[in-house]
Amino acid sequence: MPKITLNGEEVEFQEGQTVIEVATERGTVVPHYCWHPALSVVASCRICQVEIHGPGPKRLATACNTPAVDGMVVTTESDDVSKARAGNLEALLLNHPLDCPICDKAGECWLQDYTYEYGASTGRNDFPRRKLEKRKDIADHVLLDQERCILCTRCVRFLDDYAKKPELVVTSRGERSTIDIFADQKVTSEYSGNLADICPVGALTLKEFRFVNRVWYLRGTDSVCPSCSRGCSITLDVRDNELNRVRPRTNREVNGWFICDEGRFGLLDVYHPGGRLEHVRVDGDDAVLEVAARAIAERLKADGDLLVLASPDATNEELFLLKRVVGGLDGKATLAFAKVETADGDDILRTGEPAANVAGLRFQGFEELDAAALKRALGAAKTAWVLDRNVHALDPRPGFVVVQAVTSALADDADVVLPGGTVGEKEGTLTNVDERLQRIRPALKPPATVPGDFRALLAVGEALGVDGLPRTPGEAFMAWADTFGGTELTLAGLPRDGLLRGEAAAPAAKEKQA
Repeated sequence: MPKITLNGEEVEFQEGQTVIEVATERGTVVPHYCWHPALSVVASCRICQVEIHGPGPKRLATACNTPAVDGMVVTTESDDVSKARAGNLEALLLNHPLDCPICDKAGECWLQDYTYEYGASTGRNDFPRRKLEKRKDIADHVLLDQERCILCTRCVRFLDDYAKKPELVVTSRGERSTIDIFADQKVTSEYSGNLADICPVGALTLKEFRFVNRVWYLRGTDSVCPSCSRGCSITLDVRDNELNRVRPRTNREVNGWFICDEGRFGLLDVYHPGGRLEHVRVDGDDAVLEVAARAIAERLKADGDLLVLASPDATNEELFLLKRVVGGLDGKATLAFAKVETADGDDILRTGEPAANVAGLRFQGFEELDAAALKRALGAAKTAWVLDRNVHALDPRPGFVVVQAVTSALADDADVVLPGGTVGEKEGTLTNVDERLQRIRPALKPPATVPGDFRALLAVGEALGVDGLPRTPGEAFMAWADTFGGTELTLAGLPRDGLLRGEAAAPAAKEKQA
């Protein structure tokens, strides 16, 4: 393979890579604003300059559009490099307003970061800064502050290159150039929330997060978006047990760098007060979990003709525990799930299948029921245990109904209600449409009266007297994951980008062949 020398170290690279791509892969930081690995290259901000020796004379060049060449020597930090970056930074700041105290980008702003490293302590301009439109409403979720913009054009290229909706443009020329919408037509892309993520300054901000919190108070937790079966990697930003923001987490194997608006803002809606079941109930009255579990167990022991309608949003560990809990019943127990009604997806990320773990249900052997099959199964069952919030009616209604969900239209008519947990409150794994296993972690604590799904299932299993139940999601994962890809898997050991089915078995197979 070809090699370059990067800061004194020989580094191999792939043909066609640019200098900034080679450096980034090696963990070497090259400052940049306009460059993004998912977008076309324009080299407009000029702050990614590095020093290059050969082939040819010593020179400064922008790393984002300079191809790596075999034998090239690259220095990312030197006096000349620092001076060049400082000069370009000063130009970018000539008209930038002093908005840092009120800007939502504070703490994540690359202008702040690079000014601290390369900038001057005072400005040299003695002319007034230009005045442009502030707080311009350009999309359902996004505001534009033209004064803060440094014209990196990431937003324009994102809509052109990735979202395939060219709804932003650079208007005018020279010092009059601004980012704007077309003829006051708002951005309609279903990926508009990403504009705030990719903006390296505070020019594009989210209405839902504006003035809500300072980023240094937030605690980010890795999770997975449950809005469709793509299972995009996300970060949940929480303060004081309140979800403030949902951000995409880079995962080149699943969603790249972005997420859709449905996942980003739909997940925020889940945590609005009053929108969920919060109390265990038996025969319409509030009860403690143990009482509800005994009521379910007594019914199942007396009459095991049970239909379980599992949730396509449940974790793999909850599904495994559910199978263990009902597996020992003497009567007939049908483990199934209602066919998920698909909607229009797209050729970017949205699959159109609005459920997080349909692949996990199929893998663990749950039967998929269409409307007709569901009606027949309900007619044959004497007890229905409904964990799927998308089941809105039971026709015919079995004699005894248990509802276990975050929200459910069936709760008011149920004999027992077990409030479930949301994706941000769970520990476990989900399997996406490509059969990639990804871990979710609890970022929030549910209300004190909500037992959560794993704990509720465990309580029912104990009331039934089932032996050997896993006590934690980690134990449940260890009990089923060997069937997914390998016997050495642990929940804590899952790669951050997830694991494709069968990948875990590959190392063991190679060792055996050796």
